[in-house]
Amino acid sequence: VLAAIVLPMACAGYALASWVGEGLPWQWAAATLLCINAASALLFKARITSLFFAKIASWAGFAVIAPGALTFAALTGAAIALALIARFQWAVSERNRLEREARERVAARAEDILRSFEETGQGWFWEIDRRGLITYISPKAALALGKTADALCGLPLSEIFHSGAGTHDAARTLSFHLSARSAFRDVELRAATDSEERWWALTGRPVYDSYKNFCGFRGHGTDLTEQRRSEQQVSRLAHFDSLTGLANRVQMSQVLEQILAAPSARERACAVLMLDLDRFKQVNDTLGHPAGDALLKQVAQRLERVIDGAGRCGRLGGDEFEVIVPGQQDRTTLGHIARE
Repeated sequence: VLAAIVLPMACAGYALASWVGEGLPWQWAAATLLCINAASALLFKARITSLFFAKIASWAGFAVIAPGALTFAALTGAAIALALIARFQWAVSERNRLEREARERVAARAEDILRSFEETGQGWFWEIDRRGLITYISPKAALALGKTADALCGLPLSEIFHSGAGTHDAARTLSFHLSARSAFRDVELRAATDSEERWWALTGRPVYDSYKNFCGFRGHGTDLTEQRRSEQQVSRLAHFDSLTGLANRVQMSQVLEQILAAPSARERACAVLMLDLDRFKQVNDTLGHPAGDALLKQVAQRLERVIDGAGRCGRLGGDEFEVIVPGQQDRTTLGHIARE
């Protein structure tokens, strides 16, 4: 501080004071000294102590050239005033520093939370501009699509979703919200992946700047793939036999009820065949349950091969099976099916 700040500023103040003593108008000296102090204030704006010493040293030269009680009193007053200003500036700088550090901690904590959310693989974030073009997408989502985040930026948001059958309603819903600039939540869309089927739930809201100008949309997506698979598995277990893959008792009852509820008598016609396996218990008792399960699977395969889409086969439980053949059938055809 002494070598780099105090001495240069003191020499500048001393030189100007000397030139005033030799006839330089004091207005020029004051203006030059003010410019030097302004430059030092700009240079040391983040270092309050250095700025304080620089200002005192620049004015100290006048006290050396023209010593006196008035000069030293003015210099002392200036030092006190500068000390108070420096203290105030230091307090402001310290408060700004604490606020900045607090904001940085909040931002870092929020970034860690968002990164943790992305790294779980269950969610990701996206952002589009007012034209509907992607400006940000999480690397996890881009990786699931087989691309990089940079490659997806600049593309329309609709490009990352599959536009096949079963997704038209959701695509229209998303397009409506984007055009209406309205928030939306959990719009289920199929991702545009080439390998496995992947489903995402998209949530977003419009973004405006401080002047209420529309800037685009920002939101997040949630992976629904495992949830949909679980729902499909639960639905399958509720309507199909887990061992043979045939329709279970519940589904066979629903099929029969639908046929019998038809409006015309012709459509209500159907044939129902019930069968079980003779001495199936002996197979389980002598060869074990694995052999019995294998036998049930073979029976199920044979029933499906014989019916061949002409009716519905189901397992009611144990070794009991049911076959429903819709429509009017003559006894000869039904006898042939039964023998097969």
